[in-house]
Amino acid sequence: RGPADSCTGSVTAKTLAQLRECDVGSWFNDAHPELADPAYVGLRIPTMGEVVERYGPDVRYYVETKSTEAQPGMEQALLDLLDEMGLAGAAGRSRQVLVQSFSADSLRLVHARRPELPLVQLLAVGPSPVDEAMLDEIRGYAVAIGPSSANVDAATVDAAHARCLDVHPY
Repeated sequence: RGPADSCTGSVTAKTLAQLRECDVGSWFNDAHPELADPAYVGLRIPTMGEVVERYGPDVRYYVETKSTEAQPGMEQALLDLLDEMGLAGAAGRSRQVLVQSFSADSLRLVHARRPELPLVQLLAVGPSPVDEAMLDEIRGYAVAIGPSSANVDAATVDAAHARCLDVHPY
């Protein structure tokens, strides 16, 4: 809820100031009156920095970069934020922060700047098992693949594990 020019349409076409005008919680109360909670009214979309400030450095974060081609600099902004919040140092060793994306270019860019940061290459729904040559390429920059649950079968898991890649289905 909120001004239509700020609260309808593609998020990538909105500024942060516009998105901050939107009530993103009231819809739930309307759609699910049996579960309604007054605390949902007026909820706003938090920034990544606000999420980290709220939950602190002792939890795990699973971050997905989206529309990276339309948002140049997103990867460096994320890395800067991780540094600022004190999450970059131990992130690779503890897997406190995992970054996933459908964009291999985005993940390669993050890997080039922070090879210790664990990355998950998301995979679109496609033929199963996944292409083994693609897995060979992915293991050069990521620690895991994220296939659609529709594509998770023993052959996919075996092929990934043979390349020391974890499997994180969505």
